[in-house]
Amino acid sequence: TGTLTCNEMYFRRLYLGPSLKFTQNTLEELRHPLWAHWHTATSPTPTSAQRPASDGRASDPGPHTASKPPVQPDGQADIAADTPDAAGLNPGSRGAADAEPQAPELVSVPPAPMHDCLEKLDSSIAHALQCIALCHNVSPVDSGDGTIEYQAASPDEVALVKFTESVGLTLIARDIHRITLRLPDSRTVSFAILAIFPFTSASKRMGIVVRNLSTGLITFYEKGADAVMQDIVKPSNWLEEECCNLAQEGLRTLVFGYQHLSEAEYKDFDARLTAARCATEQRMDKVAAVQKSLEGSLELIGVTGVEDRLQDDVQSALEELRKAGIKVWMLTGDKVETAVCIARSTKLVDRSQQILHITGTSATMLVPQFDDFAASAASTDSGIAIVIDGSTLAVCLSELQDRFVHETSKCSALIICRCSPTQKAEVVEAVKMSNPDKRTAAIGDGGNDVSMIQAAHVGLGIVGKEGKHASLAADFSLTQFAHCRSLILWHGRNAYLRSATLSQFIFHRGLIISFIQAVFSAMFYFASVPIYTGWL
Repeated sequence: TGTLTCNEMYFRRLYLGPSLKFTQNTLEELRHPLWAHWHTATSPTPTSAQRPASDGRASDPGPHTASKPPVQPDGQADIAADTPDAAGLNPGSRGAADAEPQAPELVSVPPAPMHDCLEKLDSSIAHALQCIALCHNVSPVDSGDGTIEYQAASPDEVALVKFTESVGLTLIARDIHRITLRLPDSRTVSFAILAIFPFTSASKRMGIVVRNLSTGLITFYEKGADAVMQDIVKPSNWLEEECCNLAQEGLRTLVFGYQHLSEAEYKDFDARLTAARCATEQRMDKVAAVQKSLEGSLELIGVTGVEDRLQDDVQSALEELRKAGIKVWMLTGDKVETAVCIARSTKLVDRSQQILHITGTSATMLVPQFDDFAASAASTDSGIAIVIDGSTLAVCLSELQDRFVHETSKCSALIICRCSPTQKAEVVEAVKMSNPDKRTAAIGDGGNDVSMIQAAHVGLGIVGKEGKHASLAADFSLTQFAHCRSLILWHGRNAYLRSATLSQFIFHRGLIISFIQAVFSAMFYFASVPIYTGWL
């Protein structure tokens, strides 16, 4: 899917619970809880008379607070009955007898339980924003004009850091030892980086252990794909549903979690991590085991959704390729709902076209589904699109490779989701092996597409935001997906005709020269004299 999109991510959703949902249009609702949390974290707890009447959140008492009467627990003002003001009389120009009573000014103060609930809500929102602002590999760069630019290997991390900046939590400095954030009130807070577990295509998650240098609190933050994080974080009754809703909108989802560590727990973790990194055998597996030991009681923070817009002319390019008789298969690491949404938006799959989901963990489960597809494909003219996930693909390639290639060649489009880089290359090899007379072209834009590009007959690499790994490993380098239309249908066709013409010319030239040489040799008693010089 990244091959069809611009790889320019934009924040769209933040879900912290069933009733805490924020979009790009409601960012203002995040700024005040963030400011209130950091303000109360460094200020003394206000009394009930110092809380403002607007929202009940803690703030510094203003000069008008002292002039207001104190409030009793029953909500009524404590007014002495023996004073003119207390009786509601105006001792001005009119007498006390004909003075009109005035209602006393009341102060609305939320009860203590409500105030505690608001503080917990502010703390939850601020902690979620802090997690998003810390759990990444983004490096801020001063552009020279007072603004900060962000550099990262993944554009979705840049989008999330820009989102936290828009609500007041800005990443201003980072090195290998420390991360510094600027708070909404222009103060700064620093976090020491104790350990980092980078994102890999196998783990599909990344983690970081930081220490708040102001409080000394040690926290392990982790984010990753929802399919992986759902099995790691504590059970939630809303996580799976919200992830599906975001995926159906075509958004890429990330799930965030955290766990606080005590000093003893961190020392034990650090010792095991050091031993794993010093191991001479199976080092990566041992480091992954140490990371997994921290995930035993991971608390769920929230889910984010970012949008990756489609490139220009993607729909027309795919339509012309299909009209030219070229089968287009989509191999992606995204989840099923996201891949199907992008396939429909790019017109790879028509809105009215049937989509068949094939899933199974054994050959006995998959064979009946392939039989049903074969019967349906023979009775329909509009074509059927097939959707397969990574676990099902592994069974197909290991036990039903010939049947898999034979049946999927009949479908109008094949969408393989949750596909690893190795599986992408295996699919290309399976098609080449089962159809020797067919030619394959693999198109990718990232490092996870290199193996697929090198396995195909022709490799097309797109220079994108994720680097030039794909373009350097490919036979042809493009700047966007739509250019493959002219490359295949025009330049490819012309190259084929020129190659065919040149090969025919070489054959005809060789035959003519050989025939003339044979006649010349026969006339002169097969003397070893060439009729043409060597340069011909």
